[in-house]
Amino acid sequence: MFCAGYLEGGKDSRRVLSSPTIRVPVYPAIHCITHMRSLVFVLLLGAALATEHDKIVGGKECVPHSQPHQVSLNSGYHFCGGSLVNKEWVVSAAHCFKSKMDIVLGDHNRWFTDGNEQIISASRVIPHPNYESWLVNNDIMLIKLSKPATLNQYVQPVALPTHCAPAGTMCTVSGWGVTMNSAADSNRLQCLNVPILSKEVCDNSYPGMLTEAMFCAGYVEGGKDSCQGDSGGPVVCDGELQGVVSWGFGCAERNHPGVYAKTCIFTDWLQSTMATTAILARSKFNLAGRRTMRNRTSSARAVVVSILSWRTSPVRMFRRMLILDSGPRPILRATRP
Repeated sequence: MFCAGYLEGGKDSRRVLSSPTIRVPVYPAIHCITHMRSLVFVLLLGAALATEHDKIVGGKECVPHSQPHQVSLNSGYHFCGGSLVNKEWVVSAAHCFKSKMDIVLGDHNRWFTDGNEQIISASRVIPHPNYESWLVNNDIMLIKLSKPATLNQYVQPVALPTHCAPAGTMCTVSGWGVTMNSAADSNRLQCLNVPILSKEVCDNSYPGMLTEAMFCAGYVEGGKDSCQGDSGGPVVCDGELQGVVSWGFGCAERNHPGVYAKTCIFTDWLQSTMATTAILARSKFNLAGRRTMRNRTSSARAVVVSILSWRTSPVRMFRRMLILDSGPRPILRATRP
């Protein structure tokens, strides 16, 4: 490894888009060695304090279970949010894709369990087919639960949008992402009310970077925003899922509001994908059932023919029954997920 950057600080690379791309000089190894011990100490300290800054920026704790559609995507740790849209499907961001994950529903305080949580593994993860990672375009994804969620006061779906919400509409963003505020409880779901901004304001903040699949929401003056760890989470306006937390320059920076995937233009894809997947699953189940019945019928027919022909001894007939009745076994292998 090698170090690159400025010892006085102020300029550096990171996953958060905080400034235009800049070139930096490469330092010789002696500078890396000199500062490595301090760096290790800072990283350890940062890890210890990370939970102090782990929420939406400028928000407040949600009323417990007031966002029953909110879910956490978990692979041993919380890495993204999502929204339950029916008892079998969750909507999240395509950049949150992982082939294996658990979905935590009904949670509020992610460090404690109160018995209201449901943890269900994902059986299918389906990013939008036109997702473009380099542009973060069409940043939406469907997750099929391996079993239906139990709907109750802690777990409820949110409606998909029937129309696109206009600029000025107030919405609620929620999540367990970065807060940048040590006063915020780092364990509890945070909520933030934000207005949808006009296309003109959004284009001025991100000239040439936006597509029709995106919209901005938040405050141009900064101070309130979604942040890292909120990705994939809901933007709910008038009871409908109008957005999915996607990207932005930094978090809560002036003139850089949050950018969200515009759910309303994906409604047809979401509904058709869920319906098609359900039809395919039923067809697969019915086909396996028909094959099993055919195999059993063939077995019974073979036994009857053997008995009627009197050409098979009782021992050989019994062996034949065992062999024929083992027929459905390959079908069971084929129907496993």
